[in-house]
Amino acid sequence: MEICNLLTEVDKLNKILGSSFVFLVHIAAIGGVLIFAIGTIWDALDNLIDNLIFA
Repeated sequence: MEICNLLTEVDKLNKILGSSFVFLVHIAAIGGVLIFAIGTIWDALDNLIDNLIFA
């Protein structure tokens, strides 16, 4: 009986960790895309400003 309860608890924990892990992976992926997009926009603005100043 105890082993069965333990396995149930481990299974619950596994499900919680599994969904948290998937959630974290999604957050990391979205964060990476955002950082890349912001970096690209920042570079474009920087080039534009440089061209305006030194034109």
